Amino acid sequence: MNNKGIGVAIIVLIIGGFLFYNYQQKKKEEEEKIRQAKIENNNRINNEISQLNQASQGIYDTLELCKQARVYRLSRINSINNLISTTKYQIESDSIEIKNYLADHKMAVACMAGGYVGAKVKTDFSTEYPQVVEDLAGWGIVIAIGYYIFNKDEVDEVVRTTNNSTERKKSLYAEIDSYNESLATENYYLNDIANIQTNYENKAADIKQKITYLQQNIAY
Repeated sequence: MNNKGIGVAIIVLIIGGFLFYNYQQKKKEEEEKIRQAKIENNNRINNEISQLNQASQGIYDTLELCKQARVYRLSRINSINNLISTTKYQIESDSIEIKNYLADHKMAVACMAGGYVGAKVKTDFSTEYPQVVEDLAGWGIVIAIGYYIFNKDEVDEVVRTTNNSTERKKSLYAEIDSYNESLATENYYLNDIANIQTNYENKAADIKQKITYLQQNIAY
């Protein structure tokens, strides 16, 4: 090979080396750009995930509070129902007791039912004790009046006992009404808690879905 050919070969090698060097540099620059883009993308995603995790923690804290509130409200409802049952049982027991008492004082009841007593009778016998009134239907007015004249103390005592029983029963029914109002309030709160819980469970599921999507887009 003559000198001219050698020179051309050297020039070709130099140009080729230069072009290869430029190619390598550009390749490195592109790779660096891609690497930096991945880092920026991953940083952005991780930052979003971190924010979502913080938000989800607040949601899970709220759900835990809902859980505790629900347990409390259910406990309150159970207590109120127990009070209602106890009060109803007390009313039934008092009714049985007073019926047995009146059965032992039929003549005094006849005086009371007929209005032949000195004290005011607060009990509506035909409504509260219809069976007692029916059993006394055959007793005459004269007999009732006569009985009261000679047994005033007994009749007055029966009046007091019966009136006390009636007042106590009214008070117990008023308690049940109050308990039922409290029960309605507790059920309202319980329903409200359930709505809040459902809302935050949906939020939690939505955040979980977003985090999963972001994690799938992290570049490696």
